[in-house]
Amino acid sequence: EEEEEEEEEEESSVDGDDEEEGSSKEDDQSSMNDDERVGWETLAKSLQSLTSNCTPELLGTCLGHLGDDALRPVHLSCLKLLGDEGDASLPAVVLNMAFPAVAVVELRYVTLNTDGARTLFRGLGSLRKLVLEGVKCEPAPPETFWRSLADATSLAELHVERCPDLPPITEDVVPPSALRLLRRMTVHDCPRVLESELTWWWLWRLPALAELFVEVNARNEGAAVRTLPLGPNGHPANRLTKLTLDVNALHVLNGGVPKDEHTVALLAASTELRSLHLIDARHISEACLAAIRPGLLQTLCFDLGIPSSMPPHVLASHVTRFRNLRELTMSSYPHTTTDALSILDPVTRACPLLHTVSCETQCADVSVTVSVAGSNVRWSRLAPTSVAWTRPNTLTKRWIESASIPTA
Repeated sequence: EEEEEEEEEEESSVDGDDEEEGSSKEDDQSSMNDDERVGWETLAKSLQSLTSNCTPELLGTCLGHLGDDALRPVHLSCLKLLGDEGDASLPAVVLNMAFPAVAVVELRYVTLNTDGARTLFRGLGSLRKLVLEGVKCEPAPPETFWRSLADATSLAELHVERCPDLPPITEDVVPPSALRLLRRMTVHDCPRVLESELTWWWLWRLPALAELFVEVNARNEGAAVRTLPLGPNGHPANRLTKLTLDVNALHVLNGGVPKDEHTVALLAASTELRSLHLIDARHISEACLAAIRPGLLQTLCFDLGIPSSMPPHVLASHVTRFRNLRELTMSSYPHTTTDALSILDPVTRACPLLHTVSCETQCADVSVTVSVAGSNVRWSRLAPTSVAWTRPNTLTKRWIESASIPTA
């Protein structure tokens, strides 16, 4: 009996040791998890920049840990994600996270799982630049998707491109007066955004908007014109200094070519333009060119095509209205020009500040001389294949003279 009691005590002792060992392992595991949480929390406070081209699914897991599933803010100053259209989506928990210190956010070619996401991030008071390119949403989000921008009072640049699912931006969700520093805006290939009059009404009333790049077609340009605010003289007007209009046929196939009267109205309302860039201007008419205000314009660019009804030398004659022009770019398509002088002569006489003319010619000359008021103005280019013609202006001559080294 005594031997049996001793054996039972030994077994009990062994069982007790096993229980203590198991308890110790659980404590170690619990301690390890706590250490991990502390590590992620420390990283969330100290990490300054995150740039990644890994799968959104993996990145979502990482961001989820950083933000403790949106329970704590992440103090990144820069967030750039480059995905692949075939990758998994960025989870809603990431979209609900707060980034109070982030200044730059760029999301390119990622899919956002917006089911359960209230908005595009939170706490964006430090945001200065937002880029959304090639972004898809599952499902297509409501207008409240943009609500976080109401707090982005430092936002200076907004770029939205190839995002067919994104909703219009409206004053009820983002009051224009809240974005007092937003100067540069691009909206391209985003039909839900641009085909809404609510977006255009909001856009034209941004207090500081100066540079705009938009795609225009028959479906959206009417909305753009109807929502223009009235200037002091009672006529529609905007305060843009730089305007880029993309009328490329690849983008207007579904929407149709813009109506001439709408383009005329839009250009006429841009009374403070310093720079105008027309992408694929084959459908631009003489009436449209006549609507451009000549007084302040310094840069004029016809890219991927000039008006079909005007060969380059005829277009050059229209350009002579812009006496303050500094730079002119003319793609000759769908025409062909062999004589550079037919373009350079009229613009040299009419535009004394013009220093660069880019145009396609088939001539072999690398220099052309234009006689103006008894003096000769010499234009030159680097090679017969070069499209850029330049001439030295007074400031350039002074700089060359001041930088020259006297010889013995």
